[in-house]
Amino acid sequence: INGPFDVHDNNSILICSDGLTDMLTHKELNDIVTSYESPSDIVNALTDSALANGGHDNVTAVVVSVAS
Repeated sequence: INGPFDVHDNNSILICSDGLTDMLTHKELNDIVTSYESPSDIVNALTDSALANGGHDNVTAVVVSVAS
């Protein structure tokens, strides 16, 4: 996303490198992000999945959980 975007309660925001997005499809990313509640659990699952798929580059991920 380039530019402003709306953020709502209970949203999760993923900030990551191409080392993650090159290894996982958008569906895989979404499935993982929506399967866990804890940001640290999401990051661990994302990085584990990217590395399991080959992890040809550095994998960096930060998840921000928006609370009311």
